[in-house]
Amino acid sequence: IAELIHVASLLHDDVLDDAETRRGISSLNAQSGNKLAILAGDFLLARASVTLASLQNTEIVELLSRVLEHLVAGEVMQMSAAPEQLTSMAYYLDKTFYKTASLMANSSRAVAILGEQQPEVCDLAWQYGRHLGLAFQIVDDLLDILGSSKQLGKPALN
Repeated sequence: IAELIHVASLLHDDVLDDAETRRGISSLNAQSGNKLAILAGDFLLARASVTLASLQNTEIVELLSRVLEHLVAGEVMQMSAAPEQLTSMAYYLDKTFYKTASLMANSSRAVAILGEQQPEVCDLAWQYGRHLGLAFQIVDDLLDILGSSKQLGKPALN
């Protein structure tokens, strides 16, 4: 479920960023157009929703639905940031949590819940996912600044 949400978000991001490549290959929007790329992302979100519903666990549905809300909120934060927000570490970390770390944090908690772990273990799983997601995105952003397009497999600063 998490990977379906993740790939859908990448397809949508490529459209928003006018990306021509992703990890060294032509992006779907570059190959087939924005409409098909958006529909492909929407289809993956629909499949994730169907699979999520089949779990019949409202707590997990709520967690992963929150991820979808956060993905959109993070993208809006990125697109509408005022100049002073672009230099704020707190703003950057909030946006990064919404766009990346929320998926990892809430997915980690969901796995712990489905594994019938104690609440404190579920909290630790959420914290682990949050930190992993933030660390991943910070490294990715640094590579975006310091790396070349050839190294990244996508346009630098994209």
